[in-house]
Amino acid sequence: MQSSRTTGNLLRHGVATLAAVALIGCTMIAPSFAAPASDPGGVALPSPDDIKRAQDDAVAAAGLVADIEGIIAVAGEQLQEAQLTAFKAQNDYNNALAVLDERRAAADRADQRAADAGRQHDAAEEQVGRLAGDLYRSGGMNPGIESVLDGTDPDEVMYRASTLYGLSSSSTRTLDEAQSARDAWASLTQDAAAARQAAQDAADAAQAAGEQAREAAGSAEQLVGEKQAERSTLVGQLATLRNTTAELEDQRLAGLEQAQRERDLARMIAESAAAATEAAAAPQSTPTSTPPLRDPASLQAPARVAPAPVRSTAGVPVVSTPAAPVAPAPAPPAAPAPPAPAPPAAPAPPAPAPPAAPAPPAAPAPAPPAPVAPAAPVAPAPAPPAPAPPAPPSSSGAGALAMNYALSKTGSPYYYAWGGNGPLGYDCSGLTQQAFASAGVSLPRTAAQQYFAVRHVPLSQMQPGDLVFWGSGADIWHVAIYIGGNKVVNALNPSQGILVTDLAHMGGMGPLNPSAGRV
Repeated sequence: MQSSRTTGNLLRHGVATLAAVALIGCTMIAPSFAAPASDPGGVALPSPDDIKRAQDDAVAAAGLVADIEGIIAVAGEQLQEAQLTAFKAQNDYNNALAVLDERRAAADRADQRAADAGRQHDAAEEQVGRLAGDLYRSGGMNPGIESVLDGTDPDEVMYRASTLYGLSSSSTRTLDEAQSARDAWASLTQDAAAARQAAQDAADAAQAAGEQAREAAGSAEQLVGEKQAERSTLVGQLATLRNTTAELEDQRLAGLEQAQRERDLARMIAESAAAATEAAAAPQSTPTSTPPLRDPASLQAPARVAPAPVRSTAGVPVVSTPAAPVAPAPAPPAAPAPPAPAPPAAPAPPAPAPPAAPAPPAAPAPAPPAPVAPAAPVAPAPAPPAPAPPAPPSSSGAGALAMNYALSKTGSPYYYAWGGNGPLGYDCSGLTQQAFASAGVSLPRTAAQQYFAVRHVPLSQMQPGDLVFWGSGADIWHVAIYIGGNKVVNALNPSQGILVTDLAHMGGMGPLNPSAGRV
């Protein structure tokens, strides 16, 4: 693993500036939760003469301000695209290191099996050697066999013959076992060689991934420098056109960008809620609407899908449901509860009361019980919404333990490490894996594997301890643990390490996945 760690150290410098702007983007550019523009292309900045001419023309000044703000937005998209490319390359490198660890562990196990087979082979060969030596010294006859054949009594001869047969069988077994040991040793030796080659291939792939990550980080670093200088110039021009200061203009832009980020996050959460509602309301015949919110391969999904029976039963009982309402209808006849008033009038007069009870006019009298009846239906109505509230507050169980573990790793002496799995250095999925391991839950090693190993819920139903992902499907490049208040704890990058981050400030990470993962 030393070579991979060395490559990782080489990447630290190249990624340092990129890491610094990963969150600086929250004050420099307007990140979007959708994929950034592909290639805005180079844009010429307004010249000093353009600015001077526009100062004397309010309309021209307003148009130039809009143009400058548009250039800043384009620069933000360019920077986000470069950052996203770099983060994906970093994720590829982390995945390659994880594969390398697995291949090396597999090669070690294969070597151990081959070594065990070698010892068994040597022991079998030693047995065969002793057998051959006995035969050679006795001229082809084992001394034990000669003593067996030396007998005159028929019964003794028969007894010794059976012994001879046993000796022959033992010799045969020795030879057979020696051959089996030889074959097993040869096969396992080949397996070990193949495993070692696979480990070497993984090391080569990790080195290549590290180089690509370094190149992507270098490109992003160069672009950061260019866009920072460009933004400084543009902000100064805005200050001139608007008769303010560069500092005030920078604050104004930062405020607009922050508001846009908050709107983008709120929109995504609202869309996830709408998708969940649509999926829940979908007819029974279209269960395919559920998978986007759940991973069909998850072992826990079936248990959590328990709510699904409600849809299936709703589909069948819907026909019998009318009958149920009919049952409540008889309930009014049960309104002979008015005979309850009859007890007060203990005398026989209550007998005539029954005929009066059916009469509608008499109903107004028992009006008091009527309010009670509506109260009962009203209670069930609020009952359905009741299941929804449990979603927000969840600070117990494995998720809470994992969240607390991750929070305990923020700051020194803990740090971000390429392919890190603790106890001090972690990458994003290494942190989440170890956090849930501390709660007794086993998760796969990479972010993409973890995405498919958990139950999916809409972002609108996120609870503390849920996993939050960036990317979609098999293309997942970052994972964090939600802690509430639209914040996550995550191992972000070598520069910023393990920290708590606002979801709205992570536009440079690329598209946020519309579903969270629940263990």
